Amino acid sequence: MEPLGTDGTLSVPTITSIFRDQRFPANWHRRSSPGTLDVIGVSTDNVFNANPVPPGSNAPNGTYIPDAGPFDGCSLYNNLAADNVPGVLLNTTGVLKENVDFLLNAIHKLFPECPAAVPHGAANV
Repeated sequence: MEPLGTDGTLSVPTITSIFRDQRFPANWHRRSSPGTLDVIGVSTDNVFNANPVPPGSNAPNGTYIPDAGPFDGCSLYNNLAADNVPGVLLNTTGVLKENVDFLLNAIHKLFPECPAAVPHGAANV
């Protein structure tokens, strides 16, 4: 991973500035090159290996529930393009339909090894 600040570490004040205050801190530096899925994958692995807790969410009673796997490329693609895109968008027309198709094609280009997904998410996702 590339440095996140002048000292190359991610700190509580930096995270607070980004997530709570919604601004980059004064010592924030952009990447020297565009990020790719390979870079994101390595960064994700580094974070997961430092704290190996599978993705998941809390139940209403606070119990942690891990997401069901597998967590491979096509599963990620289907989660992005099928599960979390409302199926009703397939029935749109005009410019909205063009934009929906553009988005779905752009996501699919990131996962060329996967069959094209058909959105089926709920209307309220």
